[in-house]
Amino acid sequence: MNDTGGTKLEAEQILIASGTRPAHDPEIPFDNQSIIDADHLPGLGQVPREIVIVGAGVVGLEYASFIGGWWGRCSVDRSTLSPNSR
Repeated sequence: MNDTGGTKLEAEQILIASGTRPAHDPEIPFDNQSIIDADHLPGLGQVPREIVIVGAGVVGLEYASFIGGWWGRCSVDRSTLSPNSR
C-alpha cells in the first residue's frame, strides 16, 4: 500500500486486462452445450476433443491455444480477426 491507500506495482511489464463480455448474435442459437460462449466453456465438465473458435479476440485465442495445445483439435475462424492481427 502507498500513502493514498492504493497499491503500487513495479515490474518490467504490466498487462491490464479489463475483461470482456461474450457477444450473442440473436441469429445463433446458444444452447451452452454445443454452441457456447467463453463464459460457459469452463463449466462444460469435460474438455471437447474438437472445437471451432469463432470471434477470435483475446479470449477466443487464449482458449484456442489452451485446448489445441493440451487436449484436442482446435480451429480458429480467421475471418473474425481484425486486419491488424492477421
